Amino acid sequence: MVGTLGQGGAERQLYYMCKTLKAAGKEVQFICFTKNEYWHLPIQNLGVEMYYVQGSVPVKLFASIRLIKKIKPQIIQSMHFYVNVYLSIIKFLFPKAKTIGGLRNDLYKEMAVHGKLMAWLGLHGPQYMIANSLGAYQSALQEGFNKNKVFYLQNVVDTNVFIPKKENKGPHKIKLLAIGRLEKQKRFDRLFNILSQIKNPSFDLTLVGDGTLKNTLIKQSEEFSKGDCKVIFTGNVSDTSILYKDADIFILTSDFEGTPNVVLEAMASGLPVVVSAVGNLPSIIVNEVNGYILEPDDEQGFVRTIQKLMLDESLRIRIGNAARNFIDNNYSLQALSEKMNTIYKAII
Repeated sequence: MVGTLGQGGAERQLYYMCKTLKAAGKEVQFICFTKNEYWHLPIQNLGVEMYYVQGSVPVKLFASIRLIKKIKPQIIQSMHFYVNVYLSIIKFLFPKAKTIGGLRNDLYKEMAVHGKLMAWLGLHGPQYMIANSLGAYQSALQEGFNKNKVFYLQNVVDTNVFIPKKENKGPHKIKLLAIGRLEKQKRFDRLFNILSQIKNPSFDLTLVGDGTLKNTLIKQSEEFSKGDCKVIFTGNVSDTSILYKDADIFILTSDFEGTPNVVLEAMASGLPVVVSAVGNLPSIIVNEVNGYILEPDDEQGFVRTIQKLMLDESLRIRIGNAARNFIDNNYSLQALSEKMNTIYKAII
């Protein structure tokens, strides 16, 4: 059961999971609360049967119940935290099926967004829980979830798609890249504050994504997007691998995350990343080895680090190569099958 199949990180991981399950000969069917979004067709092309349920919460709940009676699944799994709430009722109606919830961000941020009751149902509604970051996993345990019923399944990246650019770029204008929904969580306003303090005036920033703050961010960017410094708003882009290859440095300034796909993809693409110490990133980034990690509010630290990378091509190459090697060894798509198999065997 999924709430959306838009162009987000959770949805990309869902695609990877479906691809892995279908390759293993498993039957996968979807109940989705939206229609005709970015990942619908790619997932359908894997041979996944899709059922669309729309309307109010009660309408979606009862429609889902009717479909589950028809499908008779062994496992009912939610990919989004707010969809976990539906499982709090469904698990009693279908006791033979195992219910698995998804936790993809900081639990306490989810509680703040959804309120205590909905957050409690989102956490305790499913029988089992899969978290995509160690922080989310540990917070579930702290909130009383049985340690034998919560699992850590890290995000992965397709290293055959996200690959470093082969040819040497030579002398050129520095290109910065940031990707994410243009919403408060991602703190692109902080990114602009940081970039406005960069002394090197010759750089471009490509900002990929869409959201409610687009107009506000465009206005803010105009304060320093002058002369030889440009900010390019692309909106959503279907194939971001091209943008990674064209960039020199990737930056993430979010207030909270789980395990952000965009950082894994940037590292797989051989980019040095400069990121805030949120979610699972402290367990991924070894500072000054395979990337740079700073406290979210350390704007001066971001300024110094980005400035240093801008001025030193050999440093960018060294850090980028270490990032790619780290992803190859720890977060490649090939590792997903074994990890999923272990989890499902423990549940069934």
